[in-house]
Amino acid sequence: MSRLKLNSRPTVWAFLVICLASAVVVGIERQGRAADPAGNGRTEARRVTDIDLQGQLRPSKQVTLALSIAGVIAERTAEVGQRVRQGDLLARLDSELEEAALAIAKLKASSTHQVAAARLTMDQKAHDLERVKELQKKNAATAWELRQAELEVELAKVRMDYAKFQQDLEIQEARQAEVALKRRRLLAPWDGVISRTYKEAGEAVQEQAPVCELVNLDSLWVELNVLGDYYGQIVPGLKATVTMGSQVREARVLRVDPQVDRASNTFGVILEMDNKDNAFVAGRPATVRLGASRE
Repeated sequence: MSRLKLNSRPTVWAFLVICLASAVVVGIERQGRAADPAGNGRTEARRVTDIDLQGQLRPSKQVTLALSIAGVIAERTAEVGQRVRQGDLLARLDSELEEAALAIAKLKASSTHQVAAARLTMDQKAHDLERVKELQKKNAATAWELRQAELEVELAKVRMDYAKFQQDLEIQEARQAEVALKRRRLLAPWDGVISRTYKEAGEAVQEQAPVCELVNLDSLWVELNVLGDYYGQIVPGLKATVTMGSQVREARVLRVDPQVDRASNTFGVILEMDNKDNAFVAGRPATVRLGASRE
């Protein structure tokens, strides 16, 4: 009997191993049928269109505006919430000296007196030369006098050219004075809304110190961080719906990061959406459902 028991132990262990292997195979087959009910041999990939993504709304344009030179703010017309058009004056530095300098430069640039005087002198010297030539024909003028008259004409031409040069230079100086005055004014670079102000009238500012912030809310961006598993499924132009509370609007993918961040296993996506009615609020979260169609 003891010999029979010893011989039966390997048989029992073999039987247990076979049962365990069968259970594993059955489990794998069931999992495969659940992932691939059509039986085509492929597991279904995770689709980004099957999930809701959480994004953050922000202005499509946002810039902090500053003056390029130092000075004292004489006027700040920009107020928080104010809508401005491209080219509108937002602030200006005290510019009395620059305005006076520009006025003087324009007067000089518009003057033609020096050119006119040089032209009259040149005409007179040319007339004198012709008179000396006539006198020399009658032996009433020497060769030295003729040469002197010719040099006077040449000198008058040089003075004429210099007068024209001075006039051109004064025109350029007037333009330079105009640029210097414009640098003391802060203008809106595009249509938008003033979202923040940093300086008041009468306050001294340093070069490149922020004065106000301008945003464009007529068009919003939606920023997403998407799991790397979905990389390749999201491309520029892909349609999406954006929901904020009861508001729902269509958007389209504008940009997709070129790589997945290794630390977070995510990649960034930016969508763009129209917001001319200001129904959506920048800074708020929104839910995004990406679609499958693409223009």
